[in-house]
Amino acid sequence: MTKNIKESVNYNPIIMGGAGRSGTTLLRVMLNAHPYLCSGPEFKLFPSIINLYMQCKKFGGIMEAYSQDLSDIQNSFREFIYSFFEKHIEESKAKRLVEKTPHNVLIMKELCEIFPDAKFIHVIRDGRDVASSLLKMNWVDFNGNKVPYTQNIKKAAAYWNQIVAKAISDSNTSYLNNKVYTVKYEDLILNTEQTLKDILSFLNEPWNEKILDYHKIERGYEPKESSTDQVSKNLYSKSIKRWEKEFSESDKKDFKEEAGKLLIELGYEKDMNW
Repeated sequence: MTKNIKESVNYNPIIMGGAGRSGTTLLRVMLNAHPYLCSGPEFKLFPSIINLYMQCKKFGGIMEAYSQDLSDIQNSFREFIYSFFEKHIEESKAKRLVEKTPHNVLIMKELCEIFPDAKFIHVIRDGRDVASSLLKMNWVDFNGNKVPYTQNIKKAAAYWNQIVAKAISDSNTSYLNNKVYTVKYEDLILNTEQTLKDILSFLNEPWNEKILDYHKIERGYEPKESSTDQVSKNLYSKSIKRWEKEFSESDKKDFKEEAGKLLIELGYEKDMNW
């Protein structure tokens, strides 16, 4: 099976991410329903692999001593990463990999060095709804402590602001020019078919009606993720503007202090008077 991957002309995966609770899982299962695409549960290891890749670049002298230049290092990591997905791609009878882990958007530039033909998707959702959702998550660190950005609105807003701002900034660099597609969760819910058609056009993939039947696909073999139950149902819009029912005046104040400006920049509000 390794032979098939090595003979491939282009390593052109679709790499997707966004702040947690932004709708990335929903888009993942939708794209997975396309016969040409395959996408399993979050791989999660890209950040660790990128750390190792950056170390190899840092110790260039040592690499050179082993007759390894930058292109050799990138080829090695490209094949190493694809070795994890090769059987999955073959068993899915798909042509292209989609990997969704939220924080992929923080390492798009580095991933693009390894996969110069990759396309990236950044999913954005109203940060207030993200914050409301994050506070419902029982996510803990290795010590069993609740993850900071699930503890209160202020920390959740700061997290959303940091992730989204970093992804947007990187998307605007020349290195990633025309390689990143930004999609709003609200558009995916309220204008589903056209939004998916626009995404597929960006990916140079044909439209296929099966993508709308994503919720009918059996995924019992996958480990359960935070949004597994939701994406197994028909689309619903009740999670849009959930913050209006859940935010206190204090929550509004905290969010504005941490991420109010970004909310305006993204068009979710015209000013701070909400």
